[in-house]
Amino acid sequence: MKGSKPFQTDTLLAAKEVAVGINLKNLIFDGEVKIDEIYVTDATANVFVNTKGEANYNVYVSKPSEKPKDTTSTGASIKLDLIKLRNWNIKYNDHAARVLVDAKGLNYTGKGGLSEDIFDLETDLDINKLDFSLNRILLRQTKNFACRSHYQNQYQCVDFCVEKKRVEN
Repeated sequence: MKGSKPFQTDTLLAAKEVAVGINLKNLIFDGEVKIDEIYVTDATANVFVNTKGEANYNVYVSKPSEKPKDTTSTGASIKLDLIKLRNWNIKYNDHAARVLVDAKGLNYTGKGGLSEDIFDLETDLDINKLDFSLNRILLRQTKNFACRSHYQNQYQCVDFCVEKKRVEN
């Protein structure tokens, strides 16, 4: 996936494998495509913000449709219950904020009722190497960062709990 203007020639996201889980019951009996799981393996993400604050990740552009919208069709829907990211390398380079984050060997699993009235998400995050710089000064260089958390949002009430965290230098 390429970045948005003025970064349209730069790669924002590349992955060796992208897979989705589809609810077969809905597909067979109702003719509906419902995506409930996403898997992305061996990926590289280069997130960039220039000094003007323009970001390469603003990639979605909605164009007005000339056809009237069909309101009777359900089409595809996304109701995520599981997200798995395996072996990601992510570089976030924000020249406007002067922040650089470089994560290598990131593995993430997020599961729960991500589309329910009560947003409930359990996460496991492991990163083999994590560097954080501010104003071109390396503030933190970490090996083997791990975090397990549970996030729950019910209506306007937010409850966030980090259950377990491990950081090694």
